[in-house]
Amino acid sequence: MKRTRTFIITIVIAIAFSLTLSGCNFNFQTVTPESAQKLAADVNALTAMLDIYQQSVDQMTAALAASGAIDPNAVTKLKATQAKIDTIQAQIQQASQAVANQPLTGDDIQNWITLLQAANAASASVNPYALPISAVLTAISLIFGFLKKKDADKNKADAAQKTAALTEVIKGGELFKANADEPAVIAFKAAQNDKQSTVTKQLVGTIRATV
Repeated sequence: MKRTRTFIITIVIAIAFSLTLSGCNFNFQTVTPESAQKLAADVNALTAMLDIYQQSVDQMTAALAASGAIDPNAVTKLKATQAKIDTIQAQIQQASQAVANQPLTGDDIQNWITLLQAANAASASVNPYALPISAVLTAISLIFGFLKKKDADKNKADAAQKTAALTEVIKGGELFKANADEPAVIAFKAAQNDKQSTVTKQLVGTIRATV
């Protein structure tokens, strides 16, 4: 539990620090999967900068230890801290890379589920709740997929009904033109040409070719 808490806190601090460095005016209402991926890439680059910092600390510590200006116990504690930083740094980089490299689709909801699944899988080694979180995310993904398919099927059925209704209207118009006198047919065609949009004319032409 302590390792998980430390991991999460470190990620939050890294994200906040990267936002501060970039001068970003962060607004959670405008966050998108794409911006989340960019942020993950920024966090990954930021954690890589820790290597430079650690090298400087190691060099300074070695110089102080050689001159006797620092207690050997302090050196040991510092090395232990550096080792913990290395571990946490690797964990953060693994999670941020997983998020940044995840392929996105055209659906924001599914993209968020995918990014959360990627981050959860990457943190499985230090997150005791990774398995139940994965189960919940999988269930959400399945439910969302079912609802999306249901909505697509409904839209398809609605489109089919509208096409059928329009086809009947066109058939009626063709029957009228076949039986009406010439002045009425000319007036009918003129009204259609004047009132129908270009898109409607194209659609009517496509359907007329099949009736």
